[in-house]
Amino acid sequence: MSSCQEYFIDSQPELPPTLYIDALDEYTVVAASPSRIVFNISSNTPWKIETDSQWCIPEPAMSASSSLVAEIVITPEDNETEYSRTAT
Repeated sequence: MSSCQEYFIDSQPELPPTLYIDALDEYTVVAASPSRIVFNISSNTPWKIETDSQWCIPEPAMSASSSLVAEIVITPEDNETEYSRTAT
């Protein structure tokens, strides 16, 4: 008779997902030569940023598998129209 025993040690306690973002609720940028927007994300779970506009794309837009802390940079494109625009 032979026996098999599984050894499993989990030294990492399961924590609830946390996400900290130091971004402002809202940013206003000038139409011509807008400044970059920079903020940080710190999380213990993977994350992804989605936008509804093509003129302000965040980089990176998702967490890397090796790091859940990142500096996010948004470089808005010039607004060549006379209309205001918003992005979420």
